[in-house]
Amino acid sequence: MAPARSSCGRRPTAAAGSLRGAAALALLLSLLLLPRTAHAAPPVNATALAAGAAADTATAAGAAARSAEAAAAAALARARAALLGAPPPNATACAAGSVLSLRTGRCVQCGPGTYADMYWQVCRACPPGTYGPTPGLRACALCPMTHFQPLSGAARCFRCPWHYTAVPGSARCEFSLQSAR
Repeated sequence: MAPARSSCGRRPTAAAGSLRGAAALALLLSLLLLPRTAHAAPPVNATALAAGAAADTATAAGAAARSAEAAAAAALARARAALLGAPPPNATACAAGSVLSLRTGRCVQCGPGTYADMYWQVCRACPPGTYGPTPGLRACALCPMTHFQPLSGAARCFRCPWHYTAVPGSARCEFSLQSAR
C-alpha cells in the first residue's frame, strides 16, 4: 500500500504528524475546559492553546528523537563491534596470553592449543603445523623437525614415521629415503 500523501503531493513528515497530533490534543483539551453555561468564565483561546501545546510537543519530540538517535547509534556501534569481532571501545588491557571475556568482563587465560589474539581480544586455535603445549600463550610454537600436526588447536605434534621427514612447521610428513633421525 502506498504511503499517504498530502494535497501538495509531498509525504507528511514525522514532525508534521506530531504537530497535528498536538493540535488535536489541544483542541480536545479546550473543548473539555469550555464553560458549560454562558455566564461562566470567558472561553479558552483554542488556537493559542493548540499553538503552545504543539510547540511543547515539538520540543519534547525533538529531544526524545535526539535521545533515541544517540541510543540507537550506541547500540549499533556495540552490535557492529560484536559482529565484526572488533575490540570493545572500553577494552581492558589483559596480561599476555589472556583476553577480555565479553560475557564476564574479566581477563581469561587462553587454554592449551590456543593463543591470545591481542588485537581482536579472542583466543584462536593454533593452525596446522603448530602447537600450543601450555595455557596462556601469545603465539603458537612450530612443530620441530621430523614432527607434524595436521589439525588446528593441537597441544602437541606427532613424530613422523620411519623414512618420512618434515621441516619445522609442517602439517604433514614427506617420504624420504634419507631419514633425518
